[in-house]
Amino acid sequence: FIRYKCRKGECKTCAVNIDGKWVSACQTKIQPQAPGQHFAVRVRPVTEAQKRKKKAAFFSPQSLKDGFLNNARGMVGFAKEGFRADDDFEVRMARERRI
Repeated sequence: FIRYKCRKGECKTCAVNIDGKWVSACQTKIQPQAPGQHFAVRVRPVTEAQKRKKKAAFFSPQSLKDGFLNNARGMVGFAKEGFRADDDFEVRMARERRI
């Protein structure tokens, strides 16, 4: 049984061992084999811990909170820099060049 999640080879849930090399089954092309010729495939077992592991959600409450806080910090820093900036444009540009 091979689980497919991303179908792009990124999640590695479909990893199989083909002739000693671990590859993503969803992205691997198998060369045509001559009649009677074969190759070895070994599927990595899924552990109980992996089965129980909570799946991450892209739009989870935690990710939304973290995104909001990161953007808020950036806006506060931007506003603080604006208030501390010199009115003279040349002085500001000289400071930017030093940075």
